[in-house]
Amino acid sequence: MATIYFDNSVLDAIASQSAGSRVKSLLKRNEMTALGSVQNLTETLRIDNDEHRARLVRTVLQVARSHEVDPLEHRVALTLIGQIRAHHPDWVNPTPRLKSVRENLAWFPLTWERLKRDPMYRPRGLLAARRLVEGNIGESLRRQRAWRQTRLKGEALGTTIIDPDGRLLPLLQALPPLEAHWRERWGASTWSALMKGDRMVLDVREWLAPYLLTDRLDPESWMRFWLVEADAGALAVRRVQGMTAYFQAESGRITAGNAGDISHAGYAVEVSRFITADRVFYRVLSAVKQQPNMKVARPVLVDRAAPDIVEDIALAVQR
Repeated sequence: MATIYFDNSVLDAIASQSAGSRVKSLLKRNEMTALGSVQNLTETLRIDNDEHRARLVRTVLQVARSHEVDPLEHRVALTLIGQIRAHHPDWVNPTPRLKSVRENLAWFPLTWERLKRDPMYRPRGLLAARRLVEGNIGESLRRQRAWRQTRLKGEALGTTIIDPDGRLLPLLQALPPLEAHWRERWGASTWSALMKGDRMVLDVREWLAPYLLTDRLDPESWMRFWLVEADAGALAVRRVQGMTAYFQAESGRITAGNAGDISHAGYAVEVSRFITADRVFYRVLSAVKQQPNMKVARPVLVDRAAPDIVEDIALAVQR
């Protein structure tokens, strides 16, 4: 059975037309399963309006027969640890303390179950978490705008990790620009998460840090691993997310929704169709899909203003 993905732009359109049950029947007839993701869930739970939030929760529960309980970020962390173990086993903690990881993992199935009983439910601490997210979105916008200005000026790509001897620059310059971008972006941001406590990527640290002996890491070896050693196929989610950020900046539209779109884009690695009602995001995903050796879902655009969103989705799932 094929698995498809709706981002929140589509789910909101379905909710607005109270069409969740009809979409569910449509998918069943076409032998398709929609994945309800952690990203769908967290974006929905940040909505302040109780009625709007509850309506969207009901829609997600109706449409998505599969609910993600093992977050994508956790799975990415485990894959990254596998790559690190293959190249630098001395960096890996042989006896990781996983209490915090297990506690975080327990939250997701409990939250899905609680929402089934009470669509108005909002987890404790959500307000503080939302403020953190809003701060992260603002910082993400600043970084994307700065990166775009660098590109527009035609300045050479460099690493955001201090490289006083210039040994990393030839590695960057030897890579195709898109490959250099996603590898440098994620190598640098993961380093910042682990070693600097960067709040922008706090969840990366929470999932990854218990598995690593961070006192054995140095910035040059870390970036060399990301630029030369790490397998692009194994880190496909990070590759897609990094290229999504690249094409977002290239598109010229840098908005508060970009960070969420980057998170959504990672799911394109795991499904057969990725359905969005956001035209710019659709063009970005289409550009990502066209890159060499890129095995991702086919992006499909639906019209959020269609008189009957179900008819539009029916055409989308058949493309």
